[in-house]
Amino acid sequence: MDKPQARHGSRLRTIVRKALEASGRVTTSDVAQLAYPNIWPLDNQHYRYARWALSGYARPVGRPQKGLGRAIIWEARR
Repeated sequence: MDKPQARHGSRLRTIVRKALEASGRVTTSDVAQLAYPNIWPLDNQHYRYARWALSGYARPVGRPQKGLGRAIIWEARR
């Protein structure tokens, strides 16, 4: 499956691409916190937007060993 083309002005997709290029693996929480730095606590919609953007560039590979909730680890597609 080809990568979706990022539209101009898509700040969240740009954040996702840069985060994946930097480390290859990120969590949903990492992306949500980068995308919305001045909002705390984050709402469900912020995590949903992060998962939606990540699904275009990465695939879910698991959950972290610690913690609760839906923090999913994503790995860049190759």
